[in-house]
Amino acid sequence: MAKKYLHIVTCLCCFTYFFVNAQEPSKIESIKLQIKELQISNNIIEINRIFNNNYSLQPEYIYEILIQNLEKAQELENNEALADTYLTVGNFWNLKGNKVKAFENYLKSETISKKYGYYKLLGASAANKANLSEDFNTRLNGLTSAINAYVKGKDNLNYARICALIGDTYSVQVFSEKYKTNSKIKPITFYKQQAYSFYKKADSINQTLKSDEIKGTIIINYAEWYKYEKNYEKAIQTFKEAETYLLKSGTLKGVLYSKTEIASIYIEQKKFSEAIKVLDEANQMATDYNISDYLVDIYKKYIIYFETTGNFEKALEYQRKYSDSLVVLNNASSEDKLHIVLLEHNLQENEFKVETQRKINLGLIVGISIIVLLGSGLIYFIIRNRKRKIDSLKKKRIIVQLEKESLEVKLKNQQLEEQLIKEKMQFSQNNLISFANQINKIEFFLDELKSKVRTVNKNGIDQAQINNLKIAFQELLHNKTDLQQINTLSNKQHIDFFFYLSKKFPDITKEDEQLLQLILNGKTTREISEIYSISTNSLFTKRYRLRKKLNLEKDNSFEDLYDQFLKETK
Repeated sequence: MAKKYLHIVTCLCCFTYFFVNAQEPSKIESIKLQIKELQISNNIIEINRIFNNNYSLQPEYIYEILIQNLEKAQELENNEALADTYLTVGNFWNLKGNKVKAFENYLKSETISKKYGYYKLLGASAANKANLSEDFNTRLNGLTSAINAYVKGKDNLNYARICALIGDTYSVQVFSEKYKTNSKIKPITFYKQQAYSFYKKADSINQTLKSDEIKGTIIINYAEWYKYEKNYEKAIQTFKEAETYLLKSGTLKGVLYSKTEIASIYIEQKKFSEAIKVLDEANQMATDYNISDYLVDIYKKYIIYFETTGNFEKALEYQRKYSDSLVVLNNASSEDKLHIVLLEHNLQENEFKVETQRKINLGLIVGISIIVLLGSGLIYFIIRNRKRKIDSLKKKRIIVQLEKESLEVKLKNQQLEEQLIKEKMQFSQNNLISFANQINKIEFFLDELKSKVRTVNKNGIDQAQINNLKIAFQELLHNKTDLQQINTLSNKQHIDFFFYLSKKFPDITKEDEQLLQLILNGKTTREISEIYSISTNSLFTKRYRLRKKLNLEKDNSFEDLYDQFLKETK
């Protein structure tokens, strides 16, 4: 799957590389001569196209010319050639496996292309940048951005390729091992429907284009789903059909991918004679055209084949070939990295030379500028002095305005504070009036009690009089509670607290305040019930209603409300 996916990426936007044997020296020299002629005419884009369509030239030579193309494009201020070269440099690093450098160059190409409306280059850079990511959403967003660019640029060929690639992105999400372990991913039917819709769109566009490469790629995508669903006969038939179109277009890696997938199916079906025949064909093709990465994959298929058939000696032989091929590929990769480091060093030296020349030119410009400035120095200082005076006046005006606004704010705050003090005084005054009323009640009660006591002393005590005294004492206790309330309210913090409640919760009544006073004073449920001469159930109802009025959560108490108030007023 990864190899086929890479094939689609490298095909994108006419950047398909020819997978051929090392060309003869005479042909390589002919290509280099052609590049020299194009350099003379400053045809930078055509040089990039040669590199994008030829894999036989040495990496050092390709990189050196590409750097020259960048410098020439900047010198000529040819933004299209500059964006095209950054895209080609990104392809170069992508093939070398350096995703970071590839990403940087694709991003530069994308930025320039977006600025100047080079939609074909914008689509290519956005798509290639997206394919560097392994994240499904990042890749999908990048490809969607690319498809919009191709629509604007009316580039139907690459529009069809991107549609096929988006469809394959949905397919890979299902075929990957990640799908089996991630329970949050959507059902397979969703990804299949999305994939098929993009395959059909690509096929519809290709009805006019008649591109064998796109047709073969789309057919391979359908074949993979048949294989995934274990419809092996249909899968083999479809892979073979894809081979026909891919051979016509010269897309040899696509042909090899089809053959290796067919061989895998034959091994799964235990059709060993058919499997070894297809593997031998693929092995011969990969050897003839020196396609090393696919040769390594074919050796892996040989190992599976011989292990399945019980020929462990042959399996061991291909295991050695597989290991040796991997070593060769890794060594080649390491050597390339050394060459790339050297080329980067040379590039830095060239940039230093360019920067030195630029400084010399800048010095000349500065010298001329100084002469001009000296000639107009007097005028400059007069204008500057006048500007300073104007700025000074502006600053003074700003300061005066700020001071004025600050004074207005202070006056407004002072008015608000005075209003608040008035309201607090009114609140305290009301409580003091209540306090005075309670004192009067108590004095009246004491006078009445004296009278009753005298009557008792004169006439003797009977049960009715005793009951009347009990009722009188109950009223006294109630009045005592009122006194405790007033006493509590006389405390400044309590005054502020109940003032705060009256403002924040207008529905709170005097009776609610009295109940809250008793609770905050630490009275038990029984004590409060006796004070109100009600049952504990009725008291719970009163508490519940009070909690609702105060918007208290289940885990918060009345004491928490009071503590919160104290914290806020510190």
